[in-house]
Amino acid sequence: MVSCRPPATVAVLLLLGLLAGVTAAFALPRSLALVVPTPRLTRLEKATNAANAFVFTSQVGDMHPDWKRLPLVPRWPNSAVWDLIFCYLDGQPNGVFVRL
Repeated sequence: MVSCRPPATVAVLLLLGLLAGVTAAFALPRSLALVVPTPRLTRLEKATNAANAFVFTSQVGDMHPDWKRLPLVPRWPNSAVWDLIFCYLDGQPNGVFVRL
């Protein structure tokens, strides 16, 4: 003998399932956001004090740029000017100096 549930019971169960699903859809992402660790790249940048951008003015033909205004820009409070010099060291090619 096969028993069937009355249509009202099925409708109530479907409504409860839908309500539980909608509630979970809103509640789970918010609760999981508290547990998710910071991305690895963010942690690496913070640990190594990594630079966000490099500017090579020689690539656009500006061999003597004016860097005096750069520290005044609020988006770049910690800016540094440095030179990368390719040269010969003790008569050997491919020497590199970095001058801060």
